[in-house]
Amino acid sequence: MEKRLNIANAVKALLPKALLASIREFTGQSGMFYRYGREDNVPNIIVEAVNDSPTARLCVSRLNQFVFGKGFKDPSMAEVPVAPNATMEELIRLAIEYLNYTDGFVIQHKYNNAGEGARKYIIPIQYVRKRVSGDFIFREGYGDETGTFMYSFTNKIVPSYDTVRLMSPAEIREMVQSQVKKYGEQLGAFQYVYIPRVGRLYDKYPMPTHFSGLPLLNADAGLALAENNLVSNTFKPQVVIKTSILDRTLPDENGQTEYDRMVEEINRLVSPDGSPVMLIESNNPDLVDVIPLDTKSRMDETERATDRIKKSVAMLWGVPPVLIGIDTAGKLGDNQEIVNKFKLFNLTLEERRKILYQAFSYAFPNFTQEAFELEPLSLFDYVPDKVIDRMTDEQVREAFDIPEPEVPEVQAVNGQSAELNEALTNLTGRQFQNIQRTVRKYNKGEISADQAKQLLMGGFGMTEEQAGAWIIEESEEDGTDS
Repeated sequence: MEKRLNIANAVKALLPKALLASIREFTGQSGMFYRYGREDNVPNIIVEAVNDSPTARLCVSRLNQFVFGKGFKDPSMAEVPVAPNATMEELIRLAIEYLNYTDGFVIQHKYNNAGEGARKYIIPIQYVRKRVSGDFIFREGYGDETGTFMYSFTNKIVPSYDTVRLMSPAEIREMVQSQVKKYGEQLGAFQYVYIPRVGRLYDKYPMPTHFSGLPLLNADAGLALAENNLVSNTFKPQVVIKTSILDRTLPDENGQTEYDRMVEEINRLVSPDGSPVMLIESNNPDLVDVIPLDTKSRMDETERATDRIKKSVAMLWGVPPVLIGIDTAGKLGDNQEIVNKFKLFNLTLEERRKILYQAFSYAFPNFTQEAFELEPLSLFDYVPDKVIDRMTDEQVREAFDIPEPEVPEVQAVNGQSAELNEALTNLTGRQFQNIQRTVRKYNKGEISADQAKQLLMGGFGMTEEQAGAWIIEESEEDGTDS
């Protein structure tokens, strides 16, 4: 029994302590607060792990791109000033990045001499901890005392925006003066925004899904190093030749020994950047042999592991692998899987946008929630053509939420109307994608209406009336005058 306990304790000792995602109350130099992980450095670990993993960085980049989309539906919102030399677009982009890294972000609210909100900033969430009393501890470098800020141990207490927004202008001015006197600067108030999870005190801090996959992120980070080692330091020989001991002393008429001639012949057969042949000499002539080494299986296994790890990392963020350059096998059964992943990805994007809308309308009470709405990108434009080609028209519409096209009934022209309508009804995913691209070019003013019609008529066999049904001014779609 004692031996079993010793083994269990030894295994626990080998586990990285920082990976324990426990959140608990703790009393420190700044009073009682919620400790963020066993070593109080969970967000720091998350940020570092994502930065070290190329696939994780790609996932975050794709999420950033798709959450922000085309930008604000109301373009004037992008240029609204939020701080000196900073706009609303810059603020929301930074909030999106922290949200996709850590499932949360912190808005710092600063006030003017009148006690009114004047400036807004996004500050690193990893440097903020919650106090049980409802306010916050802030310290640059928090959770990373061995890093850049290793000599900064002064905790600063910052009130919650929930509390300060209920204060009078006079009370806010007094708060700011107190901060300047104590810390030499105004800290304002913090608005801590995050996605809560199920778990003990997981309602106090964000605990993203990819935190549970840190070993995968670390494995992905190690892949680049492994690839480098594979090229630089691996055992290169692919063939082993065993011979009796070759003479190195008796030169022939060309001044070469038996050994020299063997080496020359081997070098003639192999590439100059590294010999794939290893020579082993022996006194026993019975051991003379040529032994091929199986290096392909080793390379194949590395490639399979790489693909498996990258797909697993993408799964942690809910990003379809095709969006980060990982192709799928193309089997018939995979198509529906792609459809499902795109639908889930759209739900993820919508969930994160709603968090932003709610947080920013709360931070900027003079704007409605609708003012912060973002125009989504079309996933259809970012999926490789070869993936679209493998999907049926129905799967394309389902994956990208594309409505059924209304094909107008056209009078027979030389008896071809029925055939044309049938062709339009059974468009492939690739054909539908190309039609939409032509329409978008027209809507952007890149081609004229006549040019667009000619492309549709020539490329898809449409009549002029059918092509005209696709070429509709945006104002016509909205029911407004052009």
